Amino acid sequence: MENLVWMTAKENDALKDVHGTRAMGSHHGQAKLNEAQVLEIKELLRLGLTQKTIAERYGVSQGPIHQINRKKKWRHILEGGEADDRT
Repeated sequence: MENLVWMTAKENDALKDVHGTRAMGSHHGQAKLNEAQVLEIKELLRLGLTQKTIAERYGVSQGPIHQINRKKKWRHILEGGEADDRT
């Protein structure tokens, strides 16, 4: 098996970014939002709507909205609608 290499978990995790196999955004199995919704949420936050109001509108708790606002989650989605590959 020529394609198998011994490496640490940290090295294996880093290769996910190199190969583009990291589950991010709507490709993540537990995602409740999609990229278009996140762009809308970022715009609503920019316009001053409360996180609670936005959360109710999208049927999620306030936590994901807070994480989007603080750029803890979905940071690969830029305000211009493009994906940032540097995550």
